[in-house]
Formats: sequence, C-alpha cells, structure tokens
Amino acid sequence: MFIFPIVGETAVKKVAVGNFINAVHTEYGDMACNNLQSAVLSGLVQHKNYIVLDRSDLEEMLQKMGIQDLTKIEGDKAIQLGNISGADYTLIGTVISAEVIPFDNVAYIGLKAKVVCELHLVDNKTGIVLNSNVVSGTDSSIVYNRLNDLTNTNILPEYFSTNANNLICNAAIDAADKIMVEMNKVNPLSGEILSVDMISEKVYFNLGYENGVQLNDIYTVYEEGAPLIQPQTGEFIGVKEKLLGTIEIVEVSKNYSVGKIKKQKGDFKRGNKVKRGNLL
Repeated sequence: MFIFPIVGETAVKKVAVGNFINAVHTEYGDMACNNLQSAVLSGLVQHKNYIVLDRSDLEEMLQKMGIQDLTKIEGDKAIQLGNISGADYTLIGTVISAEVIPFDNVAYIGLKAKVVCELHLVDNKTGIVLNSNVVSGTDSSIVYNRLNDLTNTNILPEYFSTNANNLICNAAIDAADKIMVEMNKVNPLSGEILSVDMISEKVYFNLGYENGVQLNDIYTVYEEGAPLIQPQTGEFIGVKEKLLGTIEIVEVSKNYSVGKIKKQKGDFKRGNKVKRGNLL
C-alpha cells in the first residue's frame, strides 16, 4: 500500500519584483538596495524556475491600478495584479540595516559589512503572504594582520573607505542568495531522473547549472501519483507524491547533474522526479 504524504505542483512561476526599499536612509542602504535588486533578478533568471515580469510592464500596470509601488501589496490588490500581469508571485524587499563595522582584535584589524533585508513573497492568486522573513548577508576583510608585522601600525583611512563600499555590495549579494533559498522553499526546483547506477549509487537527472543546480545541494527523489482535482471547478491542483529518498549533488554539467544517494526508502528509477530540498 502506497502512502502519499505530500502534494506537489511543478511549474515555472512568473514573478513581479518591486523596487527594494531603503528603510535606513543611508548611502550604504542605497548600495545594498541596488545590489540586492540586481542580484535577485539575476538569480531568478539563472534558476530557470522563474519568469520575471518586465519592469516597464509592471510600472504601467501599477499606474493603471493607482498604486505607486509594491511595498505593501497583498490581499485584493495582489490578486488584481496577478489577474492583469499573469504573475504568480510578488516579491517585496526592504533593507532594514546596512552597516560596516570595524573590528580590532589581538591578531587582526579589519571591516565587516552586514546587510539585513525584510522579505515578503505574496501569492497573486490568493493575496496571501507565503513567506515573510528576515535574511542577512555579510562580508569581511582583514585590513591589517598584526601577526605578519608587529611594528607597522599605520592604517590608510582611504583603504577603509574604498573597501567598505565593496563589502556592502558583497554582503548584499550574500543576502540575495538567501532570498533565493527562501523563494525555492516555496517553489522548489524540480526535474526528472534520466538514469540510475546502483553500483556507484549515482542518480543522473535533467537539470544542470543553467537551471541553478549547485554542488552539495540536496534533492528529494519522489514518484508522482494520482492527480488532484478541485471538485467544484474541475481545476487541476497538483499531484500526489510518494517520497523515495534523497541525493546529494556531486557533479553539475550544463544540462544535467549527478547525485550521490544519501537515503533510500524505495526504488529509484528512470522517470522518477527530483525536487530541490530535503523533504524527508
């Protein structure tokens, strides 16, 4: 007797991305917003699991709806935007902290940047907030190593200034990576098994680095079951899924990847599905 513990739906999702808001009102905040927005847009495109709504089209739609920005869009307004644009999700980000902090200890003098962003992911079909979370990114740099030179104590102020800007940018990119992790929790990347080699315990599937697969990622292997249909409307909702095990990515090519079997509850075979994340 099969048990189908979860329900899934595999589809490319269309995302409306709002301008990231600088709530700290500083120059570092502006840098963080610009780099966050750029890195998130790039990440959405690279993962091939999303389509990003064109910026000019989005602005035109918001004008027609009488909305200046997406800062607080949810409920009926989110549903209206979804109906007009075809967007499945609206992604909103607010930078609530962007700072560079000097550190000075026994061995090192340096700088550490931290960017904190408040994330809201809204479902444009229901108007419900699917993910409301705070993510942070960091980057640090050793300006001076006392262990290498115990006599030189002159630190160039301009080095601090120039390096601080780079650190903020890198911290924002780190935060953007974590936003993508949160996005993929809601809409995990999924593919299909091409081949299984039980001798080497390796699984080959049809997603590669162009789809956003990365080394050491964990994917869940599952078998699709019966479709789920909304009785009142006849609308297809998704399919039942039987979880079979997990694999860890050990090789990534352009359009396929190889995973090493970590856990196995059932037989893996060609045609089974894989989904990013450990669902066991």
